[in-house]
Amino acid sequence: MGKKRKIREKFEDIMRAVTFAEAGEFDTAREIVSKHWRIQEKRKTVLLGIEGCEIESKAILYVSNLCKRLDARLEMLQVIPKRKLLKNARANLSPILSVLEEEKIDVRVVHRFGSYEKEIFKYIEKRRDIQSVVCTHTNQSPPLKKDIPKGLLEHCEKLGCTVVVVS
Repeated sequence: MGKKRKIREKFEDIMRAVTFAEAGEFDTAREIVSKHWRIQEKRKTVLLGIEGCEIESKAILYVSNLCKRLDARLEMLQVIPKRKLLKNARANLSPILSVLEEEKIDVRVVHRFGSYEKEIFKYIEKRRDIQSVVCTHTNQSPPLKKDIPKGLLEHCEKLGCTVVVVS
């Protein structure tokens, strides 16, 4: 008997939500529906892959504008060759994060150690919310094939997200 009651209550709430939506009260309709289902709007994510400790100002400007245009959050994946450089990398990031937060861009920073190509590929491999991948390319490392890490372009095409290289 309890299950039938819950189903009937859900059905009645859905009908109330439909009525409000037909009347143009979309916020009220969403509120009613969200009581029964945890509806979370999937927010887009822009991934900025940073190779090493230095960050190009062009890349920050590009992702900042892209996040604003797409109404997306920003994830920064900074791949550092050695763990002992982490303190230096964080110090370089600090003023940039302040600027991005002033511009009201939701930012998350992740640090990884090792090969840039491997780490950026592993990071996006299981992610479905990434809309765009922006890679930085420094002069310190040898140029990659068209400056895009091997396999990244193909993987992003499968996911339907774009890849941009800023150098």
